[in-house]
Amino acid sequence: DGSIESIGPIEHGLQTGKWQWYYADGTLKSEGYYEKGEKALNWKYYSEKGDLVKIEIWEKGVLLSTKKID
Repeated sequence: DGSIESIGPIEHGLQTGKWQWYYADGTLKSEGYYEKGEKALNWKYYSEKGDLVKIEIWEKGVLLSTKKID
């Protein structure tokens, strides 16, 4: 249908930098960072209504913490 599922750079075949994923209607679903193909830094997850529902902290592909937003 032409809708965008995700946007982000690829370097040497690996996801790197800031990536964003979208619901079918174009609303932001999640966003976060990759370093050499592994999740890194802050990741944010959103409801279909656009409300922030969860934040994760990653380092070199290892989940350090998760915070659910009420």
